[in-house]
Amino acid sequence: MEKKIIAVACVLVILAVTLAACGSKYLVITDEHGYTHLAVTDAEGNTVLDENGDIQVYVTDESGDPVTLENGAYDVAAVTFPDAVADGDTLETPDYTLTMPDGWTASDSGRFYRDDTENVYLQITNFGELEDQTLDTYVASMQENINALLEQTQQTYPSASVEYSNHTLSQANRMDSRVVEFRVPDADGNMAYYAMNVYFVYQGELFKVDYICIGSYDESFDVLGALDYSLVMR
Repeated sequence: MEKKIIAVACVLVILAVTLAACGSKYLVITDEHGYTHLAVTDAEGNTVLDENGDIQVYVTDESGDPVTLENGAYDVAAVTFPDAVADGDTLETPDYTLTMPDGWTASDSGRFYRDDTENVYLQITNFGELEDQTLDTYVASMQENINALLEQTQQTYPSASVEYSNHTLSQANRMDSRVVEFRVPDADGNMAYYAMNVYFVYQGELFKVDYICIGSYDESFDVLGALDYSLVMR
């Protein structure tokens, strides 16, 4: 399946705006040309897409207020869905919606950061169509490089290790995934570096979740549980 929409040039700025005429909050999207659009959202605050996967926006008048049609409904249009819509602890992309627990903040770069530090983050990447491979053969093809990286790391951190496992990801979509965990404890047993990579296929395309902790690792945080609870693929 060919990738339909990825807005590589669109720069997004999100803020909550209270419109006096309506008394409601809207997400304001500022595109690369400097034009602002009021995004249509559902009851849960998620953006609404049209049949082409574009994001629906309200048509506004000269005062910036939504235009009402004769039947009382709002007039709407559509703009290309940007790379990422960041709003607090929620991130929307053309591929998925994800809300992380308290302490995590979404950025319009497509990453979640924990406790306002760049040393702990989570990011989901779409690698595109998985051609002539299965999820298992793809992960197997990477193991040689992973093992070589492990051997190199063990020269400085002898206790470094890699663990592979399987996981059924997301209550909403029930996707089979492969999990690779890379642990690098220092001489005192503290985790100097921790990485969890979660690979899964959705509608023929390969996705990778990177959960990275550099010098700050909270073993009690259940990243798979967070993904299971709130990751919804489009």
